Amino acid sequence: MLKISVRVYLGLLGRLPLVSREYAVLKTSIIESPPPGNYNVEILCETEDAKLLLDHAQYSYSEAVPYIEHALGSIKSHQQQSAVLRGVC
Repeated sequence: MLKISVRVYLGLLGRLPLVSREYAVLKTSIIESPPPGNYNVEILCETEDAKLLLDHAQYSYSEAVPYIEHALGSIKSHQQQSAVLRGVC
């Protein structure tokens, strides 16, 4: 799951072609409002979709890159922990 600020979300969304896979992924997002009014956008997507978003963000909206890299890093860390646990059991 990617979690980004509304400002970054709108900035990235505005730089994507309307017919792209990345645009479709972003449009399925959920906007949450943690107190007080600091809105975030949660984007549930596959790893491959996050990589597509990262590729696009790297050349068109670099402000989104850290958010996407953080989400991908969390996935990788979780996969590594799962692999270690499977090896121990």
